[in-house]
Amino acid sequence: MSDSKDKNNDNELAASESLIQPAGFTPVDRKAAAKKAWIKPVSTIFVLILTLLVAMIWYIFSAHSVNLSITPAAQTIKIEGGINIKMGERYLMRSGEYHLEASAPGYQTLAQVIKVTDAQNQTFSFTLQKQPGLLSVESTPPKAQVLVDGELIGLTPLEQVPVTPGERHIDIQAERYLPQQHLLVVEGLNEKQSLQVELTPAWSEYEFSSTPSGADVSIDSVVRGQTPVTLEVFAGEHEASISLAGYKVWRQRFQVEPNQPQKIPEVVLAKLDGMARITSKPSEANVTVNGEFRGQTPLALMLPPGKDYQLSLFKPGYQVSKHSLKVRSNIEEELSVSLKPIVAQVRVTTQPANAKVYVNGQYLGAGNRVFSLPTQKQNLEVRLDGYVTYKTTVTPRVDLEQEVKANLKTIAQAKWEAIKPVITSHVGDQLKLFRPTAFTMGASRREGGRRANEVLTKVNLSRAFYLATKEVSNAQYRRYAPSHSSGNVQGNSLDGDSQPAVKVSWQDAALYCNWLSAQDGLPLAYKVEADKVVGLNVQALGYRLPTEAEWAWAARYSKNGLLKYPWGAELPPVEKSGNYADRSAAFVIGRIVTEYDDNYAVSAPVGSFL
Repeated sequence: MSDSKDKNNDNELAASESLIQPAGFTPVDRKAAAKKAWIKPVSTIFVLILTLLVAMIWYIFSAHSVNLSITPAAQTIKIEGGINIKMGERYLMRSGEYHLEASAPGYQTLAQVIKVTDAQNQTFSFTLQKQPGLLSVESTPPKAQVLVDGELIGLTPLEQVPVTPGERHIDIQAERYLPQQHLLVVEGLNEKQSLQVELTPAWSEYEFSSTPSGADVSIDSVVRGQTPVTLEVFAGEHEASISLAGYKVWRQRFQVEPNQPQKIPEVVLAKLDGMARITSKPSEANVTVNGEFRGQTPLALMLPPGKDYQLSLFKPGYQVSKHSLKVRSNIEEELSVSLKPIVAQVRVTTQPANAKVYVNGQYLGAGNRVFSLPTQKQNLEVRLDGYVTYKTTVTPRVDLEQEVKANLKTIAQAKWEAIKPVITSHVGDQLKLFRPTAFTMGASRREGGRRANEVLTKVNLSRAFYLATKEVSNAQYRRYAPSHSSGNVQGNSLDGDSQPAVKVSWQDAALYCNWLSAQDGLPLAYKVEADKVVGLNVQALGYRLPTEAEWAWAARYSKNGLLKYPWGAELPPVEKSGNYADRSAAFVIGRIVTEYDDNYAVSAPVGSFL
């Protein structure tokens, strides 16, 4: 292939050499050439000037007027990012972003990006920030903390520390010295300012001395030295104490003002007190020392040593006991005193005569004799098995023999006396206490009017009971059964509120008793199933109906024995003895007691004949 390339090159060379033709020669015209050479630069300059003018005109018409307002006036202004032309106080600048730098002596260099918009006139305002001021601080003592607006900047002495210009709070603090505060206007602009302070000590020197010397001096319970000694004590309220073995501790509270030395007057320490331990029989005796009351026995007293003390012990009912006592420092003395009682005569008469007499729990002997007792309040008891103990208090008197009479009551007597003789029910019934006895119920065959079922029967009622003094009235019963009506007899009403409730079955009466027991919070006397009375709880203390024997005994009872009739032993009834079928009821009922008139045709109001 290389041979073919060489042949091609030779052919091209031969062809070119055959194309060269001879040309005629004409000499150069030097003047014409010079004229043409001058015309070419002039035209070039003209084109350039014209182009520049066109460009300037285009720039002027496309640029915007920009005012840079910088406070204070900048000494140097540098704008980068495009062509800008300064024309007086303004600049011609096309739209776009520019980097602005401005500086003035004492101020921080401003570096800012500005964005020129399409507005024809634009203003950019800037304020140059002052450079920090240079602050120097010296203090006495040195190495004090310096804080500017609460921020620590170093320890004194400080030399030309940069501080932000403006009003600054300068705090100078040092351990054991009072802090100082200063308000300083920092000028900035790299100007130098200085501050010199002398801190006030936060303590005062206190001088302590004592007799004897060598005592520990403590401030707020911390031992600081031994007398004589001068201590630095911080400002504030403190407690100083001076202590030495064998002596009382001296204490004093004081307010320390800063930088105001004080000398505490010499402290004379007192020896430790001695102890006097005083006991007496009996105890709780009053004790005076040199005429001043100090307490009751048993008593422990702290007394200054080296003095004679006069002690008196006294107790009501006992003779005054006087003693002289001398105590030694830090030594315990003991004084034990047996008080002699002041006695007086008390006669104790007892029934039964063999009752036993006790005073303050101590047995003194049988009754019916005279006892010598201390002249103070005595707790006296008279006891005997089977009887309730008699208790009283007595204060014997020397000038008067007193007598105590104790009539003992059996336990049964006391029990009955403790029971209320009359009680009142929820509806106002008054019930009287009865203590029944054995009696014979019924009537003899020879007695006129005796019926077949009135057989003489011996009855022993051993349980006391309360029985209402009046019948249950309609008003009372209607509190249990509001719809109850007692009806009438031949047009004569039995339904008045004060009239006794009638037309009441035994079942209804028993249920009423249970209701009344519930109202008074008593155990129910009757057992009820399906609203029917099915039994009686004989031990229950609730209300119930009296038994036949209880009613018979209560109706016939009198202090002189059982009556034949409620009013006595003979007919007719005595005046105002009860509500019977008498002359007043003649037109209502056929058989009447003609010799009696209660003035009521039908039932009388309850309690009318009490």
